[in-house]
Amino acid sequence: MPLSVKTFCLLPCKKRTWGSQIAMMHPLIIKRSSRFMFDFLFGRSANKRKAPHSPDAGPGFSQQKTDEIARQEALSRAEQFSGDEPAAIAFILECQFADARLKAAEHVRCRQALEQVRSAMLNIDRRVTKLMQTRLETIQKLENQEKNANLFIATAQRLAQEPHLTPNLAADLDRQWQSLGAVAAPLQQAFDSVRQEIGFRLAAQTSLQRTVRDALAKVRQVSSSSDSMTPAELGEMLDRLTEVIGECVSSRELFSLPKNLLATYEQEFTRLKQLQSAHAQSHQWRLERQQALAIWEAEPVATLDRKAMERQWKNMPPLEEADMAPFKARFDALLQQISECDRAQQKDPFIEIGAEKPQFSELLNKMERALQEGSLQAAVEHDAKLRTLALKAAQPDAAQTERLNQARSELNRLQDWAKWSGRVSREELLKSVEELPARSLPLDELASRVAEARKTWKLLDSASGAAPRIQWQQFDAACNLAYAPVAERSRKLADERAQKTAAAQAIIDKVREFAAGANLDSSDAGGADWKNIASFFRHTQQSWRQLGPIDRKEKKRLDADFDHAMQMLQKPLRQQWQAESMRRERIIDEVCAIDPRDRTAADTIRQLQERWQESARALPLGNKEEQELWRRFRTACDSLFALRKEASDAAGEERRKNLRAKEAVCSMLEAALDDPAEGLAAVLRDTTAEWNGIGPVPNADDRAVHERYRAAVSSVQARLDIAGSEEKQANYQALCEKLALCQAAEAAVVGNVDPNEASWNLHWMVLPPLAGRQESMLRARFDAAINAMNLSDSLYASMLQANNAMLRQELLRLEIIFGLESPAELSADRMKMQIEVLQNSLGGNKEEARSARLDILCSLPAFADEQTAMRMAELLQKTGGS
Repeated sequence: MPLSVKTFCLLPCKKRTWGSQIAMMHPLIIKRSSRFMFDFLFGRSANKRKAPHSPDAGPGFSQQKTDEIARQEALSRAEQFSGDEPAAIAFILECQFADARLKAAEHVRCRQALEQVRSAMLNIDRRVTKLMQTRLETIQKLENQEKNANLFIATAQRLAQEPHLTPNLAADLDRQWQSLGAVAAPLQQAFDSVRQEIGFRLAAQTSLQRTVRDALAKVRQVSSSSDSMTPAELGEMLDRLTEVIGECVSSRELFSLPKNLLATYEQEFTRLKQLQSAHAQSHQWRLERQQALAIWEAEPVATLDRKAMERQWKNMPPLEEADMAPFKARFDALLQQISECDRAQQKDPFIEIGAEKPQFSELLNKMERALQEGSLQAAVEHDAKLRTLALKAAQPDAAQTERLNQARSELNRLQDWAKWSGRVSREELLKSVEELPARSLPLDELASRVAEARKTWKLLDSASGAAPRIQWQQFDAACNLAYAPVAERSRKLADERAQKTAAAQAIIDKVREFAAGANLDSSDAGGADWKNIASFFRHTQQSWRQLGPIDRKEKKRLDADFDHAMQMLQKPLRQQWQAESMRRERIIDEVCAIDPRDRTAADTIRQLQERWQESARALPLGNKEEQELWRRFRTACDSLFALRKEASDAAGEERRKNLRAKEAVCSMLEAALDDPAEGLAAVLRDTTAEWNGIGPVPNADDRAVHERYRAAVSSVQARLDIAGSEEKQANYQALCEKLALCQAAEAAVVGNVDPNEASWNLHWMVLPPLAGRQESMLRARFDAAINAMNLSDSLYASMLQANNAMLRQELLRLEIIFGLESPAELSADRMKMQIEVLQNSLGGNKEEARSARLDILCSLPAFADEQTAMRMAELLQKTGGS
């Protein structure tokens, strides 16, 4: 039975809501509200529904045409907002057509507008919301990219001014920049400018290393060929090298040089300077001998003084054997010429008269000066030369003859005195020698005393004449007796030298035998035991140095044989040492190339240390080189560990900073639980983005802070779910109540109840507003019913009754779709319709089909009897309560 307006308006409202009482009084009313509830749940517009092509559709079919025209107009308007974002936003917020809203949303670009539209369409239009969210994420991505690009540019600028710029830092910067992908042209140009400056510095480092290495190679080349250069050329070369290295030392990139490179250069340069100094000194000494020989060769041979020449030649600084050979040959040639000249003068009795007169006068003058100075020996030598001259050839005058006789008389007198003094001196010398055995002098001093005594005896013979034979025999016996301990020691030393000579020969034979069996052939060099070879080489060298003095006659030969034998080992061993040294250098370079921030750096350096130990055990190098390489390797390792510690400390501080940031996020979420539920979604979204942007935290705190964050998020999400459920339930309740009011008004139209518009509008106003377009749709339906009631529109009432059949048909279809039971009398109709429903469900989106059917059912203005109203209530409860 239709519900009268009077009865409807007098319903009690104390314990139940007004809408729920209407539903209890007339189930048909709440049944008709289900369509608008599904509009709300599925976000679909009533304008998208297809009106049934029924001949008795009446005004409903006209309404569909009107809606389609409005939709086309909205689509046309949506295309006209290019460049006018405020108008597009206003259109989106007021438009009821999803397609038109989406088309208008294409014109929204700025961040503020995108956020406004996204917030407004969050629960209304998923496609527009997704489009806005996608564009916001794109803007955020571009902003993050620009931020990171500016950060990398600042890092590159700091790196360009870094005092110790290394290639690995530049490589890391390049990798980070490439990870950004394509960036804006100004940013790319700014980065390229700074990167070019860094490239210039790296190129300067490479050029500096090449310059120093070239200078070192030049120093070594000059050292090996210094003998072929003059001191001036060597000095000029040293000045150029000093200038080049001075520029290198003052370079900004000096730190980039390998630590041993400058030290090696300094050693080689100091050695070259020493060679240059020695070369200059040797050149000066050669020049002195050259000048002396030039002077002697320019004078007549007859005027040269052989003894003076020999004395001057002996007092000159010694030269190397190779340098001395040409000078000695020329000097020997001069001596040979002097000897031949002296022999020619002695053998030729027929000398041209007057030819020896100048020589006679010179010798006479020298003899007189020697007598005046008391140089008896020199006077005797000059007298002997005078006696070799032919007096007829010299033709001395009377004065010269008188002077010669007086000089010889004086010489005889002095010789007599010399013989007397010589006899006395010999007796004292003999006495001193006879006392030597009793003085227990050291053997070296005793040998020196005996040698000095014999030398003094010879000088006395030359100055005072020969001693008597018996006196000589006494002196010789005394010297032999005093020298006996020295001779005994010399004999023992000679025996020891003979033994050492045999030992030296044995060492040489042992070296040759070892070299023959050491597998040193180049074809099978890999099979040699280089550690054993190196040990034998060093031990043999040490044994050779410990041999001590060897017999002089054999020393030169033994040294040559030993050097030749050792060369058989030294040459291949030196190659192996060089290879091993290069291997150690590569290990040092590998240590220097390790990135201290690499997590595998510790394992890598441990492997390199094991390789170093294996190499050291396989083939030890020289002590000095081994210590130097080990010092460099240890320094490189210590530097790497220091850098790793610094990086670890920096990473630890960064992780602690991240921990504080994540704890702040957790605190923000925990504090937000007391805030109104409306802002919780934004807080959760913002805190989630902030949490994802924070880096790692210390491992010890990672689990606790993550559990705290998950608990806080779960609490906020639970409150959001509760608030959403309450809001959804409230909106659903309001939807049911307003739909019931619309159906009551339509029932009043069918029952031709007297209108009371103020009372109906009052009941509508006391109900809470619905979300989105549902309010306007239900309001339009309610106003149509009130208008028909006021006008007593019988056509509208007829349409409501005519739509009852369509309502029952759609209701049966939906019962089949949602699996609800239908009345028994409709079993045959249900079977027929099940086939149709099954065929329609084979294609398309099932959810959209269900939503469309619910839209048709809820939007259909039709009168329902009590049974139909009950079935609609069950369907609405099944679909709307879920």
